[in-house]
Amino acid sequence: MAPAPQRGRHASTASSRPASPLTLQQQYAAATRPLSRHFAQIDAWLVDNEPAVWQQLHQADDELFQLSQLNVSESRYQAALAAFVARCEAAEQRYYEAHPAEFRLPPLPEGERIAVYYELNDGSLHKVSGADI
Repeated sequence: MAPAPQRGRHASTASSRPASPLTLQQQYAAATRPLSRHFAQIDAWLVDNEPAVWQQLHQADDELFQLSQLNVSESRYQAALAAFVARCEAAEQRYYEAHPAEFRLPPLPEGERIAVYYELNDGSLHKVSGADI
């Protein structure tokens, strides 16, 4: 009788294998790309208004760099990266709560309308026009 095949062994070793620094840097860039547009301004605001949050973010960023150089597993890096992005989003939320006017659009001239398009997860677009807003 042949021994029973071992299940899950291959999958678990694959996720625990070290990832290349280049792969991890690419994952970092992809995960933080949505933050980069306004984050320099938010980062500067954090220094003056939320220094503890600023320090935590920069320590987490430094930790990600160190992890990428230590050839850690991709799953360990992904967990640290997800935590970092969540902290960045929380800091971004604090900034926008302190600057609510940045989310306001100027009033439209009479008779003009706007439309906002949302891209859904399936790739389709959903239009919300002035009458729906």
